[in-house]
Amino acid sequence: MRRKLLMSLFAVLFLVGSAGTATAQRIPSRGTDFEQLLAMVREAADAKQTERAARLAFLARSRILVRANRTAEEAMVRAFDDIETAAVKRAQRYVEVLGGDTEALALPAFDAAIEKIAAPLKEQADALIEAKSKNCASFVIEPLWTFDPAWALDAVARMSAIPAADALADDSATASALRIGESMSWGVPGVYAEVGTPSARQKEIQDLRRKSGAELVGVAKAAIAAKLYWSAWDLEFIGPTILPLAAQRFWETTDEARPALGPLRSALSKKTIASVFKAAKKGLANKGWKVGADAIDFPPTKTKKPGLFVTATPMDGDYRFAGTFATQLGIAPVGIVFAYKSDDDFCAAVFSAVDGKAHIAVDHFVKGTPTEIDRWTAASPIETSDPLASWPIAFERHGDKLWMTIADFGWNVAEAKVDLDGAFGFYLPATAEPTRTMQVAALDFERLPEVVRR
Repeated sequence: MRRKLLMSLFAVLFLVGSAGTATAQRIPSRGTDFEQLLAMVREAADAKQTERAARLAFLARSRILVRANRTAEEAMVRAFDDIETAAVKRAQRYVEVLGGDTEALALPAFDAAIEKIAAPLKEQADALIEAKSKNCASFVIEPLWTFDPAWALDAVARMSAIPAADALADDSATASALRIGESMSWGVPGVYAEVGTPSARQKEIQDLRRKSGAELVGVAKAAIAAKLYWSAWDLEFIGPTILPLAAQRFWETTDEARPALGPLRSALSKKTIASVFKAAKKGLANKGWKVGADAIDFPPTKTKKPGLFVTATPMDGDYRFAGTFATQLGIAPVGIVFAYKSDDDFCAAVFSAVDGKAHIAVDHFVKGTPTEIDRWTAASPIETSDPLASWPIAFERHGDKLWMTIADFGWNVAEAKVDLDGAFGFYLPATAEPTRTMQVAALDFERLPEVVRR
């Protein structure tokens, strides 16, 4: 049901802030390096794009602790995450790069709502450390990596100083039950599973964890009240990785922001077309592309001939694109062109529906002959009968890897064995047979900064 709603209402996967040097503001995939995120925050702060900088900083903090994938199949297998090693290094790096930028990254309404959730968790973690319950303290600290990384670093230092011999007798067993219980819960969205009869300490921690998760919805409400509409939308995608809360809990709240988002998305799309696609060139046999102020129409397909529309200059290095495609995937696939050298040498990712499921076919075309790079098909069905459906699609290049997604089916990662430098744009397969004009709107494009990986 949610997928149908996303498609019919132009799913909001496209995030925008104030005007400035960057045109793309959608939450990037995990293919975006942590160092790249920090650099993007720095660029936005220097450009005085306060909300964008704060949102990217919040996203970076949410990725300090890399958690297991939250699926029913992996819930038990990957119940235990690495808490204190890489997370500490990333938090130290965050504080080093951005720790002094509190004013440039401040969103008072958002920050106050977060601190209201964080304060009881900090108090509980402090009490557990004082009681020498270090493993349980580690569990409580998990969301605090996102809420306050400097505080979390200090807490972990105090926690790690507790000798193993001094730890409470049931500390490890209680912490294990907490982790298994939460991990199992992701098989049933929004439900925290009980593992055996909880001890008093386990119940106290679980109760606060659940309460804190529910209060994240309040952060989105506070953001909307402060007209931080895109910060509110961030919570739908970031929130479930911080605390055990299903994304559905945010939908009713964040849908309240929708009326304010249309003009913002249109303005972003206009800016993207003006800066990236206005001087684009047409290729192959079908050249009937039409460029509007905030959308691009695909050519008519009566000729059964392919067409492409690419940037005038090559796109070297990492970048990310997102757009909403008006198309009937079952009969009218749409494509993204990348690594374009000429009409006789380019790559394309074609998004379609195969046997009732979303499908992505990635090929390298040389003189019209395709060579397969990757094939991906969604695990669950997709509804393609609605002639007015619009599909959110994202495409990112990270080194020699391609990150692609359609609707809310998750990211597919493909490794390309070809040179990925070259122009970027859109591709019309000759097989498309739409009953209405195909179009890409809500365009969102950004070159990602080059960074030194640590």
